Amino acid sequence: MDEQVKTSAGQGFGIASLILGIIALLVALIPCIGLFALIPGIIAIILAIIGLSQASKANGAKGVIIAGLIISILGTTLAGIWLMFFSAGGALLKEISDKPDFENVLEEIIQDISGEIEGKESIEITIGDEEVREEDLEQKLEEMEKADSLDAGTQDYDETEAGDSIEDSGN
Repeated sequence: MDEQVKTSAGQGFGIASLILGIIALLVALIPCIGLFALIPGIIAIILAIIGLSQASKANGAKGVIIAGLIISILGTTLAGIWLMFFSAGGALLKEISDKPDFENVLEEIIQDISGEIEGKESIEITIGDEEVREEDLEQKLEEMEKADSLDAGTQDYDETEAGDSIEDSGN
């Protein structure tokens, strides 16, 4: 029987491919910057192919090389999906913004809203079944501020009394 001895041919490329593939996959999983995983992913695929070629010629082990190839393909594919997603979104925004109707519609909406607000003497807000006017809101706000300032004054007084009584009990 003739046993063929496995060599270490291509293992350096396989390990480099595996490391770059893992980096590409991790970066590709991060939203918004995942498309930058294309660079290490493509390099990892090239290194894995070179390592696989060397291992095939010299009867070398191929496990690490194939693992690096698979992981780098996954990372590169995911980064490619991010690239297509952002490209399609950018093209859609460009198409929408190039149309003059889009700007006109926005301007009309802004004018309608500002015209409605300027045309009214006061703003009315409906809370549940109760309608509240702007003047009522201002009055309620002033009342609440007065109540808060009175509460703050009594708390200061209570704290100083408490401090005095603690000092008195210690003597």
